[in-house]
Amino acid sequence: MSEYKCNSCGATYSDVTQNGGAYYHACSPEVIEPATFDDTGKQLSAEKRTPRENPRDERLLDGLVFDEGVVKVPVPDPETPGRMILKPAASLIVSEGAGRTLVAP
Repeated sequence: MSEYKCNSCGATYSDVTQNGGAYYHACSPEVIEPATFDDTGKQLSAEKRTPRENPRDERLLDGLVFDEGVVKVPVPDPETPGRMILKPAASLIVSEGAGRTLVAP
């Protein structure tokens, strides 16, 4: 069980859940800046949402295949519409984002 910090969203997480299962981190798709209020409860600014740039998503790619000792992913054949071919996977996860940093082993 190791602890990591996501370089895309800043979240700190363990790669193992409390019950021992694997945890796959995924950044939220938006950066949310909460609304602000004064001491009397009057709203000073509204909530602001912006799309997150370069989010990390550690879920495994759909359709991964182990073929002849290489991990491959099915992609559309550029020469034959409707046909899928296998190409070596650049990564096993959906999106690397800005990566992650090991915080504690």
